[in-house]
Amino acid sequence: MTKKIAMIAAVALLSVGMTTTSFAQSSRPSRDRGPISVPATKDKAKAEVKEHASHEGHDHGEAGAMGEMDMSMMAPPAEVAEYIAGLAGDWEGEGWMTVAPGMPKIPAKATDSSEMFGFWLVTNSEISYEEELMPGTGTEFKGRATLGWDMSEQKVVSSWIDDMMPAMYLSKGEVEGNKLVMHMSFKDPASGMEVPHTMTYTMKGKDAFTLEMSMIAEGQSIPMMYWDYTRK
Repeated sequence: MTKKIAMIAAVALLSVGMTTTSFAQSSRPSRDRGPISVPATKDKAKAEVKEHASHEGHDHGEAGAMGEMDMSMMAPPAEVAEYIAGLAGDWEGEGWMTVAPGMPKIPAKATDSSEMFGFWLVTNSEISYEEELMPGTGTEFKGRATLGWDMSEQKVVSSWIDDMMPAMYLSKGEVEGNKLVMHMSFKDPASGMEVPHTMTYTMKGKDAFTLEMSMIAEGQSIPMMYWDYTRK
């Protein structure tokens, strides 16, 4: 699975140039009580949140609102959780990638090792091309990816980094049947223009899936990468 994102990173970076995007998160500590733990059962979780809200709701309006939150909102929808978990395991992939529309498709192979880390799928990828994508990039590189459900966005989100480019690639999307469609936008550092891309996972049963990435330009979807994965 990581491979897919890896390809994306390489393609976008090489074809349109990229700028790194970073995110920071902050959390507000509780005034009187410690952080809310998340019990194993939904009923206990709701009870604890309501108790916490009753203690602090007099001082913080948002705490009262929190008491009304259904803790089930923290977990991904069943179909999303099942889809992401289905990508866990060891995979071998064969495919191709091009650095720009109209350029040759460069054959490649990959091995991915993916495991669940709580709600998240974490993947290590190793990719090798038959030739360099661009002069000086080499024919092999490694990447790391995360994929999971973001309860704030209420969408599937992913990240990708590799040892070939100094950039982080971020995307978000939704599960649609046997497909997971992710959307991202890469910025050309020279022109400042955003170039949208779509990456689509298609499950082929439990032991195979495909990964496709396309650039969206002038209303046209231009294939930039394609992978066939099979479970080891």
